[in-house]
Amino acid sequence: MRGKTRKFTDKHCEAIRNARVKWADNHAVGTSAKANGYVEYTRGDHKGRRVHDVLMEQRIGRRLLPDEVVHHIDGNRSNNSIDNLALMTRAAHSRLHRFEDHLGGNIREREANGRFC
Repeated sequence: MRGKTRKFTDKHCEAIRNARVKWADNHAVGTSAKANGYVEYTRGDHKGRRVHDVLMEQRIGRRLLPDEVVHHIDGNRSNNSIDNLALMTRAAHSRLHRFEDHLGGNIREREANGRFC
């Protein structure tokens, strides 16, 4: 069949599509662990969103504002227990991590123009 095109009937294409959807429903987990350590939804209404963001939105009863982030208290990005999540502003979150760096002895130096080295 190399170099030849095949023409499938609409009925056959619909049967293939239905079979693939059925297979996906039976085999899909619904979440995926990403390389950066966060867990993301791969199916449903929240597809493509991080699990910890959705859980926090359900807890507070609204969508996150643009300047809000969800912080993992224990530092484990895959631990999405609601007791391990804290809602913070971006500024407070950044301040918290700089404070943790300072406590751990990881002090970043600045250049003459104020940028971090």
